[in-house]
Amino acid sequence: MNTEHDRPRAAVVIIGYNDETHIERAIQSVCNQTERNIEIICVDDGSTDATCERMRRYAQRDARIRVITQPNSGALGARYAGLQQVTSDFVLFLDSDDVFVPEAVETACGAADETGADLLEFGVSLIKDENNPPSQETWAYLERNFSQKQPLPETDHGPELVNACFDRQAITWNIVDKLYRTELLRKAFRFYQGEWICMEEDMLLTLMVLCQAERYVRIPAKLYAYTVGGGVSTTAEKVTDTGVIKKLATGGLTLKLAWEWLNKLGCAQDEAMSGMEALTTAIRGNMVDQMLNRIAAEKRGEYLKLLSQHFESNEYFELISDAISQQQGHIEHLEGNRRRLEEQNSELQEQDRELQEQNRHLQESFDTISNAFFWKVSKPLRLILDKGKIRFKDNKFAHGMWYALKWIRWGGKIPGSPARPLMEKRPFYCPGDPLTILCTQHTWFIGQLIQNSLNRAGIAADLLTDEPKEYSDNVYIVACPYYYQRLPSRYISFQMEQTISSRWLNKQYLTRLKNSFAVFDYSLVNIEYFQKTTDFSDMFYYLPVDYLPGIRRETDSYEYDVVFYGDIDNDRRQAVLKKLSQRFHVKIFAGVFGKELYAELSRAKIVVNIHYFENALLETTRLYETLSLGRSVIVSERSTDAEEDERMEKFVDFVPINEFDSMADRISYWLTHEEERKAVVERNNDLLAHRPSAFDYYFLRFLLANDWLSFDDFYRLTGDYVHFDTNHNGSYKALIKDGGMKLNKLVKRFAANKKNGKG
Repeated sequence: MNTEHDRPRAAVVIIGYNDETHIERAIQSVCNQTERNIEIICVDDGSTDATCERMRRYAQRDARIRVITQPNSGALGARYAGLQQVTSDFVLFLDSDDVFVPEAVETACGAADETGADLLEFGVSLIKDENNPPSQETWAYLERNFSQKQPLPETDHGPELVNACFDRQAITWNIVDKLYRTELLRKAFRFYQGEWICMEEDMLLTLMVLCQAERYVRIPAKLYAYTVGGGVSTTAEKVTDTGVIKKLATGGLTLKLAWEWLNKLGCAQDEAMSGMEALTTAIRGNMVDQMLNRIAAEKRGEYLKLLSQHFESNEYFELISDAISQQQGHIEHLEGNRRRLEEQNSELQEQDRELQEQNRHLQESFDTISNAFFWKVSKPLRLILDKGKIRFKDNKFAHGMWYALKWIRWGGKIPGSPARPLMEKRPFYCPGDPLTILCTQHTWFIGQLIQNSLNRAGIAADLLTDEPKEYSDNVYIVACPYYYQRLPSRYISFQMEQTISSRWLNKQYLTRLKNSFAVFDYSLVNIEYFQKTTDFSDMFYYLPVDYLPGIRRETDSYEYDVVFYGDIDNDRRQAVLKKLSQRFHVKIFAGVFGKELYAELSRAKIVVNIHYFENALLETTRLYETLSLGRSVIVSERSTDAEEDERMEKFVDFVPINEFDSMADRISYWLTHEEERKAVVERNNDLLAHRPSAFDYYFLRFLLANDWLSFDDFYRLTGDYVHFDTNHNGSYKALIKDGGMKLNKLVKRFAANKKNGKG
């Protein structure tokens, strides 16, 4: 690495226009670069908000930062102004709403030195702007655009690179995913006359650079984090603002300048013709699309007038105008069809809502019937009747079955017949039979905990994350039973909703819990709530979440400073993440689960836990999932569940609820104390690996209480958790700990379950 006294290794030019929300995050990502010997040039392109003020504030803290202000000139003009101030050999560009990863400059410069590249492309990761999420179409387009799937051309000849970029799309035409040699950029800009361009300006600069590049190299490392926002939909409400129309019309200027610039290069135009034709087609198509779909009808003449001013001849203008004329009637026809389809869709949605409500009522009725004792016992007869089409009066066996069922219905005595003992009810579960675990994607960790405990007890268990089309005759353990359309005939529920909110606790959900053989719950606060509000609280078993051995991940390096994962469709979480993102590079994972999530979490230095509700219980699943991976420090809000806070105190850096400045300070501390952070992670790994599992103990105790596990096996598997005071049988007090029931209560519950046919 160069010393501070050398000429700067590279320059990072940050351009900003009215982006006071993100600019500090962008600058901070450059200040945090592992390559310290850099120059940071911030260009304020005529902002009217606090963007420039925040740039200057950073410049006062870091002598490497220079701030340039100029009248609004567009992105191309702002980059050109920054280039004039560069003194180093390499240049990188950063937009104000994006960030570089900490090793970006060092990695890119090292690769350029090693390969001799004067133009080096690197990978880009995409981040959704949670305050303004993009459409699925926008997200999919950018994923394709940055995918780098096409092979590079075998030659580095400039015109061939142009064709590879615009014709074959092997090279992205983005500006920000590349490192440039400064002399190449200055050569590319030599014909630039300061035109104000805001549409397709990246295409123009890429064309100017590629034509004169001597060596183009690509590396796979993702060094740039690109923020994707939704923008404003202009299909439902057309653009009428003159300033916006002027901006859209500069796409025509881009096309004009591209052809003029190639003419000045002479023969390069012929050699790069296929690429230029592709560029022309793309820009022309964009201008037509803007005319027909974005600009209000009464403003289209103004747009055409602005386009015509960009061309000395009318050749290109006539092509655009003809295309518009040919498609105008077609577009109006399509818009009429679209309106009719929207009306039909609205009617269908209303019908769908009615059908869903009917289906919900039918499902509740089905659940009640299918879990009734008489319905379960009559299953063999119903199968016979369905398959054999047997009529009672024609078949002696069916006739006898009818009397047998009636015998059960009348308590073992049919009027007029002598009393007989009741038939023995089928046991809910027979020890040794296989079990099936059904969990949602976001509770996969819970499914693994259950499967691990069952395996230790010698019980085979399949783990499913999708609701099956047909349930088997196995006993199921169902995590979050609220999420499924149907439930099996025999199941145990794992209740994981927080009772501090009533959004899940409706009548249907409570019915599903009541129809279970038993209900597991990870929180004593939840269990206390159900004891006060339901008539089936004796079905609940405390099952605290804990560390899971065997999923720890080892990776070469950390990619993310701060990660949050979970549901972000929540104002509270969004507000906190926005605040943290102003100081740190925060990576958010929503809708990512299982092994894919584990791979990403293993690259996080810090994982933050932010409650969904202000008075929430502790998200122990998220915390133990992260701890089991063994890679990150956790910074979390405290909760209203004091017992869980105390149990996690050794392993989590807690901050008070709602004190998010304190959370930010703790994050900053761990990011700047790397050795201490690594030491804490290793200490946590060692403590958790040698600590008995509370989840194992309480789950196996449930199996013991129902005679599904022998006491000898229970003690063998949990002996490191259970300690007897003496050798006498009466000293079982230590058997139940951490808020569990005493043994006499456990025995009473077991006896009650046996009486009710549950064991």
